[in-house]
Amino acid sequence: MRINSLSLENYRNIIRCDLTPGEGVNLIVGDNAQGKTNLMEAIWLLTGEKTFRYGREHDIPRLDMDRETQRTRVYANVFAEGRDQELEYILWPRRQVKINGITEPGRGAFSGKLCCVIFSPNHLSLVRDGPAERRDFLDGAISQLRPQYIKVLSDYNRALAQRSTLLREAFRDRGRLDLLPVFDYHVARLGSLIQVTRQSYLTRLAEYAAGFHQGISAGKEELSVRYTIGGTGSGILDPEGSREELEQALLSLLEQGREEDLRLGSTGAGPHRDDLALRLSGRAARNFASQGQQRSIVLSLKLAECEMIADTMHSQPVVLLDDVMSELDRSRREYLLNRLTGRQVFITACDDSLLWETSDAEVVAVQNGEFYPGGFPICEEEG
Repeated sequence: MRINSLSLENYRNIIRCDLTPGEGVNLIVGDNAQGKTNLMEAIWLLTGEKTFRYGREHDIPRLDMDRETQRTRVYANVFAEGRDQELEYILWPRRQVKINGITEPGRGAFSGKLCCVIFSPNHLSLVRDGPAERRDFLDGAISQLRPQYIKVLSDYNRALAQRSTLLREAFRDRGRLDLLPVFDYHVARLGSLIQVTRQSYLTRLAEYAAGFHQGISAGKEELSVRYTIGGTGSGILDPEGSREELEQALLSLLEQGREEDLRLGSTGAGPHRDDLALRLSGRAARNFASQGQQRSIVLSLKLAECEMIADTMHSQPVVLLDDVMSELDRSRREYLLNRLTGRQVFITACDDSLLWETSDAEVVAVQNGEFYPGGFPICEEEG
């Protein structure tokens, strides 16, 4: 997969941007807050995933644009599924998703068209923060490969919200409890499908990640990644069980935890409580990994995600490295770049000091939301 051309209009601080990226490494250089991450975010939205930054898409349209006559738009001509295709996302004045000129019902339609793997400083939260960050990583990675998984997640979250509403109503009016078994069934059926899908994906991802971490650490550390069932009474659930076994076990948990769920007004068991256990040489990475080790773990997971996409889609994903190279020491940078050959890569940095490590890179300079392919133009002094 690759991006043949990219165009942005009124996207955050970018008035207009038209780029023809190289097929290999593209180095996007400029000071902070000039528009580098905005470009990466725009590319990422064309995967069908939500923004990797904090905030809402509502904040993306350029603040000082004329909202009566102008639009906020991301367009890319991409090579995917063996042919050139057009992806277009209009965020203002009315959200529209188009693939090859045909309007689609939502941005989820992009899933599976342009697959990307992104690594930004925010992704260190995969190790140090709570389970929600790791679940989001896992669900996002799976969604690119299985677009139908997005609907399963959406249906599960809807069933979960409906069950929570009913729990709060039944706490005040016990007569409403008669309806609860119906919602228990939907939560268990959809929840077990999510769990077995996550476990299947993670089994392969963990093997790749362990191998990459062996290389990054020169064999000094061993990374293990395991799916864990969380929530009330989760000890009876086997994450490697069949879907039917997980469904029945989850249904039993919902029934056993009903009184506690009624008291709290929420559901105490299900995939919304699960986690990834990251262990480094047998110790919990969240508690014991240094910052350098955290970066190595995330790097291993992201490289593993690249391999999973290549295996499934039979095509290499586009890789987005947003302001992370300066966070890595020289050996980790070299390891990463050596593993990314044969892929289209976008790297943002504050200067072009990485050029000696990526001598064949295409350079694009950024200043105040304006992009200069080949570097900043040379201004002649007046005199």
